[in-house]
Amino acid sequence: MSLGMLFRSRFDRVASWATIRDAGHQRMARHWKLGVGICLAICAAGVVVGICVQKLKQRRLIQGANVMRARAEKGDAKAQFHLGSMYYYGKELPQDYAQAAGWYRKSAEQGDALAEFSLGLMYYNGKGLPQDYTEAASWYRKAGEQGEPKSQVSLASMFFYGNGVTRSYTEAARWYRKAAEQGEPKGELGLASAYFYGKGIPKDSSEGVRWYRKAAEHGDAAAQFSLGSIYSQGTGVQQDYAEAIAWYRKAASQGDAGAEYALGYLYYNGTGLPRDYGAALRWLHASADHGSTDAKLVLRSLDKRSTTAKTIDYSVFLIGLGGGLFFLVDFLRSGRSVRSSLPPVALGMVCLCNAGLSLYGITHDGMRYSTCRNLFFLTKGVMIGMVVILGLAIVIAPTQKKIDVK
Repeated sequence: MSLGMLFRSRFDRVASWATIRDAGHQRMARHWKLGVGICLAICAAGVVVGICVQKLKQRRLIQGANVMRARAEKGDAKAQFHLGSMYYYGKELPQDYAQAAGWYRKSAEQGDALAEFSLGLMYYNGKGLPQDYTEAASWYRKAGEQGEPKSQVSLASMFFYGNGVTRSYTEAARWYRKAAEQGEPKGELGLASAYFYGKGIPKDSSEGVRWYRKAAEHGDAAAQFSLGSIYSQGTGVQQDYAEAIAWYRKAASQGDAGAEYALGYLYYNGTGLPRDYGAALRWLHASADHGSTDAKLVLRSLDKRSTTAKTIDYSVFLIGLGGGLFFLVDFLRSGRSVRSSLPPVALGMVCLCNAGLSLYGITHDGMRYSTCRNLFFLTKGVMIGMVVILGLAIVIAPTQKKIDVK
């Protein structure tokens, strides 16, 4: 085979490879375009379906509101109440407290207990209506006489505090009992407080604890906190920190600021729990975030202590660093042996170690609240003791030498 034919055959082979490669690239590009097109089509279809579903939901809500309005306009008390709730909560209809109050009133005037309670609540809070405690109490009473437990609790609270009615602990206890006997947690809590403190009924701690437990078992956070406090203080029951902590935790899991503060206090003092300053701070911060004034005051006090402690740490660090460097540099300049200068050398090393610990305390602010704090401060105390002992040894040594010379 001639040289020209050899070059030509190789050239043809390279050209065929290039053609195959180009064809592969084109095929890959077509696949990519097809894949991208399918993805875009699926996304577009999803958007269209979502819009259609949303419009269908809106249409159904509008139809439901129209049906409810038609029934309400015909005088159906339940429909009037539900239409008022739609306006009150802004569900299916724009939120409008005035419209809500109007429909609640129409339903309440027909004797619907939930509407009577809702109208009383609007008068109490001044939403959609001028705030009027007397009017609120009147509607609460109407609903309460029909057995509506939330109205009974609200009316009892008004009698307890004297809002819109003459204060009467007896009446408050009576209405709390009506609600409690229906299993309403706030009614159980109110009746428990009445028994426990003797407000409106004869004082009976054991009966108070029984009702507190019922409310707590029904998930009321305030009752859980109160029951925890009773067991923590041993008032009316045998003191039991384990029981107290269990109820505090249940209340704290619902964001009760008092229970969070109590857990922080117990962790800080190591009462019923292992002392844990980190956990104490976490619970105190949680309590402060939920509005506890006591927790905020404690945290502010701890911050002041932290600033004072940091100032002391800085002072100890500078003194230790300066003293350590002084004794070590003096030893190096003197040219004496380590054995003959052992006290100053040891004192310099201990001073530097103490300075290092102080620096660690400065850079790790949480050390004061960690579980290792006792070991940390014990080590610092031992080092300070060694500084004092070595310092006395250095002071006494020259005097002893003079006595030996004489």
